[in-house]
Amino acid sequence: MSGAALSDPVGTRRSLRTLLARLRVVVCAAILAIGTAAHAAEDPPAPDQPKTDEFRMLHWVESIDKPSAGINDTITLEVFDLEGWIKENSTSSTPRSPWELVPFLNGMPLKDVVPDSISLEPLPVKDATGRLTPVTKVRYRLRRTPASKQAWDDLQDRPTLTLPTEVSLGFPDISRPIYTKVRKEKFNLVIMSLGYLVLGIAIIVVSAASFFWLAATGEIVRDVGAPPRPDGLYPFSLGRSQMAFWFFLVIGSYFFLWVVTGAKDTVTVSVLGLIGISASTALGAAVVDASKRDLDGGVTPVLRLTTNAERRAERDTLQREINLRVAAVATLQAAADAVPPPADLNDILARIRRTKLELQGLQDRLQFFRKRPAARVIDDLLSENGHVSFHRFQIAVWTIVLGIIFVNEVYNFLAMPEFNGTLLGLMGISSATYVGFKLPGDKA
Repeated sequence: MSGAALSDPVGTRRSLRTLLARLRVVVCAAILAIGTAAHAAEDPPAPDQPKTDEFRMLHWVESIDKPSAGINDTITLEVFDLEGWIKENSTSSTPRSPWELVPFLNGMPLKDVVPDSISLEPLPVKDATGRLTPVTKVRYRLRRTPASKQAWDDLQDRPTLTLPTEVSLGFPDISRPIYTKVRKEKFNLVIMSLGYLVLGIAIIVVSAASFFWLAATGEIVRDVGAPPRPDGLYPFSLGRSQMAFWFFLVIGSYFFLWVVTGAKDTVTVSVLGLIGISASTALGAAVVDASKRDLDGGVTPVLRLTTNAERRAERDTLQREINLRVAAVATLQAAADAVPPPADLNDILARIRRTKLELQGLQDRLQFFRKRPAARVIDDLLSENGHVSFHRFQIAVWTIVLGIIFVNEVYNFLAMPEFNGTLLGLMGISSATYVGFKLPGDKA
């Protein structure tokens, strides 16, 4: 057999190549295994080391002392290695002080809101990795300053009771604050105090209800210089109603802005001018009405129907009177049409004319009582001599348009609007026109 193998050199070479190939595979595998083991020995895995940024950071805000706070409340932040973070952000030309730190809410700095106090002896504690780290407590009072107004406006963009907020601190000229663990799920910024909100709503609702009751039954916004209506009440005054409209709008907006922002200087110069125009309109109308009342001695209502039951009873009485007048006219007309004509025909025709005039007056009164209360109010505010007058319609439309703009500005921008002088002048012209047109004659 050995002689046969030696006599076949081709088979021998093939066997040697196969052996060498297998040897190379084994050597490569061994080298790869040795390299992997060496790399693992140099950088062993740490299965308990989190992979998030918060544990790779050397400095961070650990906690806050309360779950919620609002404007003028205090918060205390517990910061790990604050001194080291300040040194990292300081240079020889720009040294930093911890008293320059401001709170960051949802990534926005509250400029000029500096610490009230900083713990002078940081207490070393162990962090999550077991490393001793100094802890500093920084206390702030959340104030609304002129420099921080824009940040507060962005935070309070949509008024709500609370806003989930991320809290950190940093320098106002550095956009990236220190890393924080106080995420949105851990802290709520109080936008509106529920207690003050309920109190304000209660005050405004009670005031509005009292006003509407007095307006419906009394003369708080009625034109006492005009002839009384068929129900014995004086008609509503457009000037006094406009003044009441702006009063409730401004006082409600002022309280709302105080609850949300804590600011007490929210009334602008243009709003003050708007209130002045409405007050001047009401005053001018009252002077004109008083002069008319002095000339004609005044008109005293003969009856005052303030309830729906009284108005329904008066409506039924008017309907019966109308039916009687219609029957009387028919009877008199039949007598006038008799052949031969009656001797007192002229007297009968005079009685027919007088009865028809009485009938027309009764029908006009009945038409008033058939109107809805809102229609009566609109007639009082916009009508003069029985027809809608343009000068009244103009001032009413301008008041409603500016009122809508006013509410939109207060809700969306948390500030009372600034009306320019041209617009205020236009309102003044409309008001002067209304007062001027009251001079020629009384409202029928």
